[in-house]
Amino acid sequence: MGTIQKHYDSELAKENPSQLLLDHLSKVLDRKTLTLKEWKLSGKFIYKEEFLKDNPTVALLASCIEVIQYIGGEYIQVTSLSSGTYRYTSKIKSNVLDDVEDVIWKQISEKLWCSEC
Repeated sequence: MGTIQKHYDSELAKENPSQLLLDHLSKVLDRKTLTLKEWKLSGKFIYKEEFLKDNPTVALLASCIEVIQYIGGEYIQVTSLSSGTYRYTSKIKSNVLDDVEDVIWKQISEKLWCSEC
């Protein structure tokens, strides 16, 4: 089972799942394709506190104020407005969101569908 299916299943299991997200994930699963542009557009800005309610085991930076979550469950931390850094890992970060997204896509695109990855 790929990470898109896992993301769908985890959203469906929530007490108040997002029907919009479920519909979007369902369409992607039915179509069996997702482009970089579509993946980028799926990014949803979520306040840190709200993100942690659904992901209590995730360790976010103290300077994180928001998280951008994408199809497949990947997320980027947005640090304080003064630094304006988008951080995926300690090595994958930039002040330019597109740069971080492009690197992530190269790492995860195959895993979105692969059940053995």
